[in-house]
Amino acid sequence: MAIDFDTSTEIGDVQVDTSSGSWSHTCTGSDLILAVVVTMRANNSVSDITYNSVSLTHESGADQDANNVHTEVWYLINPATGSNTVAVTLSASTNRWWSAAISLTGVAQSSPVDVSDGSTDLNVTAISTTVTVVTADSWGIDVWAHEADATAATADSGQTERQQSNANFLTGSTSTEGPLSTGSQAMGWTGSGGTGNAAQTMVVFKPAVARGQLDPMQPARKVVSYFSVNPRGVYVPA
Repeated sequence: MAIDFDTSTEIGDVQVDTSSGSWSHTCTGSDLILAVVVTMRANNSVSDITYNSVSLTHESGADQDANNVHTEVWYLINPATGSNTVAVTLSASTNRWWSAAISLTGVAQSSPVDVSDGSTDLNVTAISTTVTVVTADSWGIDVWAHEADATAATADSGQTERQQSNANFLTGSTSTEGPLSTGSQAMGWTGSGGTGNAAQTMVVFKPAVARGQLDPMQPARKVVSYFSVNPRGVYVPA
């Protein structure tokens, strides 16, 4: 089954001096996964994210310790369909932060993450993260935080920007890319303003296995049938 984009939403503009926020997101389709990305300019982290009051799983993050630029990706398998609330809770009141949600259909509902990683850098206008994809036709979701002039950012070729906010000396943006081939794959961003400290997180999700299709990640199984001959010479199962 092929992965496809469902929808994306965001909390709104960059949040200032708060420790939590929420917004509405609608999931539609089957074999769904909901990914929520968070960027911040502070020495804090995400404590919890829920959707329809169900907690998401933290997958990966990147933290530029020297200047407190931070990104995280959380996900939820089989989120409730329809309109529900995404609620993000941070570890403390945070100077600048932003969050967005992306839902995909056709994603593996067990062990959905193929690979994940992150990158950080100081005084740059661009950043990228490279991972080694194991499962063909997977999709990548990434998020970047740039502590610069809060100007628009451009996703690298092949990526589709889903949400972005630029305000208060923080640019937060997220994109998808897929289907991906196996091997080395990269996602990245370039800012349009001056240099700044940056962090990026990238997570790759595996496609669901369609009913009747063999899972390429599972070893083949040998099936052996046994028969015997009854007194009338007819083969029957043993």
